[in-house]
Amino acid sequence: MTNRLPQALSQSWKRTGAVLLTLVVGILLISMFVVQPAAAAAKTFSVKDYGAKGDGVTNDRAAIQACIDAAGAGNEVYVPSGTYRLVPAEYSGGVSIGLLLASNVTVRGQGDSSLLVVDGGTDWTRGVVAKSQTGIVLKDFKIDMRASTAQLTGNGEQRHGVFFSGCTQSLVERVTVTQPLGDGIFLYGGCSGVTVRDCTAIGGTTNNPRVGINVQGANHSLVIGNKVTGFDVAYKAELDAGDSASTGNQIVGNTCSGVNLALGLNGASTGHVVGYLVAGNTFSAAGEQNIWVSRADDCVIRDNTLLGGGTGIYSCFANTNLQIEGNSLSGHSYTDVFLGEIYSLGASTGIDVTGNSFASGTRSQGIVFHVGTTVKDVEIVGNLYPAGARLYNPYGGASANVYDNYTVESTTTTLAPTTTTAAATTTTTSTTTTTLPPVTTTTTSSSTTTTAAPTTSTTVASPAPKPGPVVITSPVDGSQVIKGTVAIKVSVTSSVAVGNVQFYIDGAKKLVDKSAPYSYSWNTSRLASGSTHTIRIVAYSRTGKLIGGATSVVTVAGSTTVTTAAPAMTTTTQAPVTTTVAPTTTTTTKSTSTSWFSWFRRMF
Repeated sequence: MTNRLPQALSQSWKRTGAVLLTLVVGILLISMFVVQPAAAAAKTFSVKDYGAKGDGVTNDRAAIQACIDAAGAGNEVYVPSGTYRLVPAEYSGGVSIGLLLASNVTVRGQGDSSLLVVDGGTDWTRGVVAKSQTGIVLKDFKIDMRASTAQLTGNGEQRHGVFFSGCTQSLVERVTVTQPLGDGIFLYGGCSGVTVRDCTAIGGTTNNPRVGINVQGANHSLVIGNKVTGFDVAYKAELDAGDSASTGNQIVGNTCSGVNLALGLNGASTGHVVGYLVAGNTFSAAGEQNIWVSRADDCVIRDNTLLGGGTGIYSCFANTNLQIEGNSLSGHSYTDVFLGEIYSLGASTGIDVTGNSFASGTRSQGIVFHVGTTVKDVEIVGNLYPAGARLYNPYGGASANVYDNYTVESTTTTLAPTTTTAAATTTTTSTTTTTLPPVTTTTTSSSTTTTAAPTTSTTVASPAPKPGPVVITSPVDGSQVIKGTVAIKVSVTSSVAVGNVQFYIDGAKKLVDKSAPYSYSWNTSRLASGSTHTIRIVAYSRTGKLIGGATSVVTVAGSTTVTTAAPAMTTTTQAPVTTTVAPTTTTTTKSTSTSWFSWFRRMF
């Protein structure tokens, strides 16, 4: 009797467990066949349905605003081709606006043919405004701020085309702004996660327009692929007095022309700009500086092309851990890189000038002009500069670690003498003989023969430059790589001990290799055939100083048989072989059912 109760309880628990297990398995099996309800399709609201005319005469501001207000989150406002006149309305604090955007609403036009004309307004007028909103998309428009009709009492520098304040996770794309007087596009007051992409800002013909694209007090935002022309400053990334932070913004792949300053990267007395990436831009400026940097921490200026102006990169005070790497600089009348402290506004430390290409020749200030003892811990490594030029010019007690830099050396080639005989021609002149050095011409009644004297010419060849401290030996720049596993191999030559070599693919860090030989196995099997990718290698010393970098841009082939080494010139008598690979089409159907695994993750 004493053992029956525990046995009964044990059997009861077993039955209960079996029932529960069966129930759970049943629920999981059922869930595999449960169809998720389809998400509601986004609706498109046309401004024409709300009374907008687009005739360039009617004031369409109220009609378009009514359409934006009615659309609701997740929907789209469509502005078809036309000229939409917007007479600004009072917003608050003396500011007038054309349109006010709404959270999670897309406002889309048809490119430049959808023209918003902001007609009138004052010094404090904004064309299209978003304030403390999220999920906004503004794309495919042209906005004319029409400076000629503004009622100005000052210089109009607060007339901005697109003005976002405190907005998050939003996009401005393919928008052209003209004649703003102030800023073309302005991200202000704590914007975060905002992208400005493929936009154009064109300065006005009156007064002096301020900034093409301005990022002030914003964080983790992206300015990419834009064009600016005809402004005082093309791009500005800064903190102003009262701003608390500006961190992690990226200014990538933009261009500018017809400006005084290409980029102003500067913090304020209340805080510094931190962690900025300025990369792949082509900047042409006519003023005293191309890029101005002050009160900046842990910022990278990399792989840019800087043309014209007095100074290429002007690091003037209170910068920490600034990397100037892989840039191409030319046409600067004063110096390419200035390192100093102006107005006693703060010392700088940890400036690396590495792997740049300097094209300008002799100038009294040199290529890198280093002024004073308040700019410390400077490394000038692996740069290419013209033979005979002065790479580094320390002044006022300045000093730096300068090593492993190199020049392009020219060579002279003398071509072998050549003799040219012209074909005989028939002539009716009498027999004469004329001698003119260095060419002798004999003319008879039947023919003329011209014999050129031997000619010697001198050609200055441009050999491949000496390699920098970091070289990607495979795959070389411009080559094709296989679909499969690609071995990226790197050599580092340096007078200091190498601490680590970092491998990046398309900007994403893949490996930190701390011992030679330096290599990384890159899986390209899932990459699209014909796609291009950027391999970036950066080497650091054991003390954390930058040694140098190298870049290879490669294309993924459509097969697994492409050789990644540099091609060699060969001669063969074998008939050429042509191989055609048929394209493959893959169709993927997205399942609408909920898997048991997805259900399980949601439950827990």
